[in-house]
Amino acid sequence: PDGLAWTKAAGAAGAGAVLGLGGPGEPDAKGASGPHVIVRGGTCLMWYEGFDGDRWTLLHATSPDGLSWTRRGPVLGPAAPGGLDELGRRNPLVLERKGRRELWYQGRSRSSPAFHVLRAVSPDGLVWTAAPGEVVLHPDPPVSGDEEVLAGSAIVLEGGAVRVFFARQVTTTRTAASGGAINERSFHIYSEVVDP
Repeated sequence: PDGLAWTKAAGAAGAGAVLGLGGPGEPDAKGASGPHVIVRGGTCLMWYEGFDGDRWTLLHATSPDGLSWTRRGPVLGPAAPGGLDELGRRNPLVLERKGRRELWYQGRSRSSPAFHVLRAVSPDGLVWTAAPGEVVLHPDPPVSGDEEVLAGSAIVLEGGAVRVFFARQVTTTRTAASGGAINERSFHIYSEVVDP
């Protein structure tokens, strides 16, 4: 009731979850995670990442109460060969700005750097179109290789710019006692104002 004292509300989708795995052959048959939920007109709208055992994709579900969910299927069509999200899409974040909804997500490509923050736009939240380019959220030094970057939360500012809170991996190299090089990865949280 106050954001301080919490009571767990068990769902009926198995293991206490409100949205469990999809059926065999479905895009979330092996994993359902990374939910982003907004409420509009008394309906809960969820965008989440599903894993079919081979590839991550973005999916949509709706609920009248936040506990019982109906799957609505994939958000975007198949990724283009050679595209920045060819190998998968994860980490959905939905914003309402400039008279439309925007879905920001992490795409994975074959080329380096492998991870990108991408967008799709929609007038109604149902039909989505991939926006060209990527949202550049790379503080110095820029993301390289297979370091990850993902937008976790955002605030739409007056005028439509976005203050994004994002995590990225940073690789540091140190010399091991044996004389070899050891690469260590750690995640850090950053904030940046962008207006793509």
